[in-house]
Amino acid sequence: MKIYDLSCTLEKGLWYYGEPYTPYNVRALATLEKNGYVTNEHQLTSHTGTHIEGGRHWWNDVPGIDQENLN
Repeated sequence: MKIYDLSCTLEKGLWYYGEPYTPYNVRALATLEKNGYVTNEHQLTSHTGTHIEGGRHWWNDVPGIDQENLN
């Protein structure tokens, strides 16, 4: 079986579906220089960037994407 990597880089300007979804946004909460560590806040929806539509998107009585067999 061939597996395709659908991941993408989360960055400002990332394509999204438009309303009612919000565009991806990242905001620094702490920096090495100021706080000695790095922490960011990420705002995104489940449809930000690439993703796989699982059956639970439409039906309640099917396995979730986390239960899909990749073999």
